[in-house]
Amino acid sequence: ATVCKRRLIIMDEVDGMGGNEDRGGVQELIRLIKASAVPIICICNDRQHTKIRSLANHCFDLRLRRPQKGTIARRAMDVARREGLALDGNAADLLVESVGNDIRQVLNCLQMWRRNSSTVSYMDMKSRIWQVEKDSILRMTAFDGVRSILDPKDQTLFQRQDSFFLDYSLVPLLVQQNYVDSIQSCHEMGDKSTRMSAASEALSDCDLIDSMLRRDQNWSLLPFQAVMTVRVGTHTRGGLGFPKFPEWLGKNSTGNKRRRLLGDLAMHLSSAVSGGQEAVRLNYAPVLRRRLVSPLLQKGAEGVQETIAMLDEYGMSREDLFETLPELQLPGYGEDLDKIDSKTKSAFTRKYNQGVHRSQAIAGAAQAGTGKKRKVSTAPEDLVDGDEAGEEEPEEDNDVSQFVAKKKGKGAAKSKKAGGEAKPRTKKKKA
Repeated sequence: ATVCKRRLIIMDEVDGMGGNEDRGGVQELIRLIKASAVPIICICNDRQHTKIRSLANHCFDLRLRRPQKGTIARRAMDVARREGLALDGNAADLLVESVGNDIRQVLNCLQMWRRNSSTVSYMDMKSRIWQVEKDSILRMTAFDGVRSILDPKDQTLFQRQDSFFLDYSLVPLLVQQNYVDSIQSCHEMGDKSTRMSAASEALSDCDLIDSMLRRDQNWSLLPFQAVMTVRVGTHTRGGLGFPKFPEWLGKNSTGNKRRRLLGDLAMHLSSAVSGGQEAVRLNYAPVLRRRLVSPLLQKGAEGVQETIAMLDEYGMSREDLFETLPELQLPGYGEDLDKIDSKTKSAFTRKYNQGVHRSQAIAGAAQAGTGKKRKVSTAPEDLVDGDEAGEEEPEEDNDVSQFVAKKKGKGAAKSKKAGGEAKPRTKKKKA
């Protein structure tokens, strides 16, 4: 009888697929999962990685959590008892906590100590734990670091400074976001407003140092920034739950997006208005929004042509009206577009797509201006002997191989053209 063996494919470290070596690896793995009848287990460490998000849609998402300290300690005591080692409960808890809940490290320590003794008490464990314990800073994240800074109980100054260096870009933002909550939860006597003022002043000094550090690339200032960040915790001294994520990151991303949209809108309007981006944002954008939306609100589908004509007059596109202008409005002032009927929007889109608009020419010119090379058009009647029509004028960053290839092609074309234009000479016979 034929014995069929069941097969299983295990893909470990799939969150590391990427770069030049594994480019397109996640897409290929997804294709194999769809086509294969063999079960595939994918293992990753970083579940929130952008590559894993697409892969997780084609897998059963089974998340494993690190075992708790008590669970590992009880299991370690059971293993030690079976191996003839009497392990105290408090000693087991201390061992598990010192190695960061690492089960393999716990078993290695028990095996090492069993060779020399048959009992391990709490005092024995405390005296020898320094030989096997892991550096606690290596197990901490930026969120653990901010709690160490804002609630500095049983933490030395150097330990809090090490917490800053876990992520010196993110930790100051986390401190700025959570220091008020830490002060509010502190039960010590004293004026909270005074302590909040002192903490804010320390944060201001930290921000000034950060600006100098990044502007001048003077990284020797980083320890001083660490001291100013730790100084905030000396004024808070309050408990903190899980820290809030810095809102500044989201606000900064939104601000960069709106500045980019404002720059595009100012470029579209540059041929029709006078003024830079500030004038467009403060003076032109609110008026244009009202002027463009009014025909659609008052006349419905009959006002579509009027709005399109106004867009063409100012060199604006449909995206400028329905996407850019709402982004540039303050909350509560840009809801006019939401009042436009869906039928009117559909009629506007159909009518707009039927024609050719000035904004398309402006966008094409801007795109052509960003190219590496530009064409210098020459009329045939302006050609002089030896000149060529449509010759490319190279700018900086020329590719030499492309330039030589094009020159060769042009020389061949020129000789061919000269050969085609040459007329055969005929000798006249003398009478």
